[in-house]
Amino acid sequence: MKKILIIIVIMTTSAVLFAIKPIQANYPHWDLNSKSQYAQAEKIETLIDNSKTLSYPIAIFDWDGTLSDEILPNFQITPGEVGEAAYALSGQADFFTWSAQNYSTVKGVVFPTWRDTTVDVVSGSSNVSWQQGVYNMTQMLEGHTNVMTDGYENFVLNSMVFVSGMDVNTYNQLISNFANTAEFSSSNTMFLRQLDVLQRLKNSGIHCFIVTGSSPYFVAELLSIIEKNPALSYGKVPYNFHSGDNMTIVPNDISKSFVIGNGSVVVNKSGKEIFTNRYNNFWTQSDSGSSAFYIVDGYGKQIVAQNIEKVHNGKLVFVAGNSNGDYFDMSYMLSSTPFGLGMVVNARGDKLVKLVNANGNRILNTLAPVLTLNTPSNSIVLNQGDSFVLQAWTEPVISAPGSSISSGALVFSSSSPSVSITQTGIITAVAKGNASIHVEFNYLNEFGTVEQLKKTFNIIVK
Repeated sequence: MKKILIIIVIMTTSAVLFAIKPIQANYPHWDLNSKSQYAQAEKIETLIDNSKTLSYPIAIFDWDGTLSDEILPNFQITPGEVGEAAYALSGQADFFTWSAQNYSTVKGVVFPTWRDTTVDVVSGSSNVSWQQGVYNMTQMLEGHTNVMTDGYENFVLNSMVFVSGMDVNTYNQLISNFANTAEFSSSNTMFLRQLDVLQRLKNSGIHCFIVTGSSPYFVAELLSIIEKNPALSYGKVPYNFHSGDNMTIVPNDISKSFVIGNGSVVVNKSGKEIFTNRYNNFWTQSDSGSSAFYIVDGYGKQIVAQNIEKVHNGKLVFVAGNSNGDYFDMSYMLSSTPFGLGMVVNARGDKLVKLVNANGNRILNTLAPVLTLNTPSNSIVLNQGDSFVLQAWTEPVISAPGSSISSGALVFSSSSPSVSITQTGIITAVAKGNASIHVEFNYLNEFGTVEQLKKTFNIIVK
């Protein structure tokens, strides 16, 4: 009797997840020799691969402080009429003040409604020029006067009051002239590492939106200017934010816009696009009753994100931001998309920092190249090995810790070995832990006397 040996082989298979290798051409401004940056780029590539299962994957980027410097460090406004000391303002405030001083560089009428104002809203005086009135208003909006404004007033004044009645072509020409100034061009205004991520996601078929508290027309025109600037190229080719989804605004149908912000335009009978003081709240309305007055009002960005998903029948997979205003849409994305990814830039604000700490494996913690003394001093989260430059409003002369300071110089001192500081202002995260960086800065005030600014930055090294 023959015995037959039957061997049964049971084969099992299991999915092996291999990290997708990023290539330098897709991240031209990244140091892929850095372990932390390489690991972050791997996560972006994995997100791209996972998103291919979706019919309409969506990414949302903040603008101010995420893709562009919130404060322009090298751009100073010197008000000629009242003799105040020059110092940097935020991007739109810089633009408004510069435009009032340089309105003759364009043919169209600049700030037509504002020029009809006869009484300065800050001083109450009727004996100031309209240009001085613009300067006074920007000072109020920036918190440099004793007249306090809340979020809604800032939104209304920034989005509508200055530009109402102005045609978009004149506005865009002003932005172009403003962006071509030596101060603007030489500053670290655009965050190129983060722009690389925007371009990489767009090139990979993820539908990218910019959702901002700034004017969408301000942002859209700057994107066009970046594309034309050879010094701001995407490696060997120009950035191209208008391929595929055109990152611009469609005034006749705001639902087709990929740059969403505070600002409204109407098209008149002759076909001209004119800024209006009627706010279009299309993106901030919610069926749940939790509508927002404006985009950065509480849950505003989350409501916008949900409306983008609804309009395009898509799914949010990526959110990039830098402050508490970006907490709600990022938190919503992390909870609703299992493979979703967040990215923070110089993360600040109690809500956002807590979100980063709780979801460190799903949120890329990146840095912009420069922080200024205007940067809010909430906790800043760093990865080991990351570094940035801290500078004042102008290019500073930086002294070593403990040395004497002169006008315009910075003095650093640190409370922890977690960070190192060089005499050129480069701050590097060395080891895990908490640190505080104390900064002192002497400057001349509007009365010609020296004042000292003292500020402490709280650093968390992960």
